[in-house]
Amino acid sequence: MDFEQRLVKRAKAGNVRARNQLLEMYRDAILFLTFDLLGDYTKATGAAQKAFQCVFDRINEFDDKESFSSCLYREAIKICRTLEQNLSQTVNTLNETKSQEQQLNEYNVVHIESNHKSENKSRQAINRTLQMLSFDQRVVIILRYYHKKTISCIARIMERNEDEVRTILYRAAESLKPVLNK
Repeated sequence: MDFEQRLVKRAKAGNVRARNQLLEMYRDAILFLTFDLLGDYTKATGAAQKAFQCVFDRINEFDDKESFSSCLYREAIKICRTLEQNLSQTVNTLNETKSQEQQLNEYNVVHIESNHKSENKSRQAINRTLQMLSFDQRVVIILRYYHKKTISCIARIMERNEDEVRTILYRAAESLKPVLNK
């Protein structure tokens, strides 16, 4: 039994210290994930808190065979997806009517103009580009390259098979190539 599993077992027994240790272990990773997906610190903080709350509320139903972190990541992704869907239903922006090619062309103009800006500007540009991808494509890219998760780990988090994850990753990378090659 690894350290995480022992903490989960103690947390199931009502040990507050074990819950706090689990929170400390994953707080930054989940906050970074929610921020990477939502792009807004306030929303990301709320989503991360809600993910922890949901997982801790159901900890007694937790399957000991599954990794706590996979369950936590999955819950955070589910919450971010819901927030994004709610936002897209209530806000009708110009970007919704533009084709992906138009968005990429606009990005290229911005990218050329700010080519010599700081790394922070580059990160912002990458984040804008990621927003052009489908939600699942963003999740896979963020988990794989920002959070250094393996394909098998991503598959467990997303509850998909590894081939599906590879396909999503490939399609996302293909969509990003025109922008990243500039």
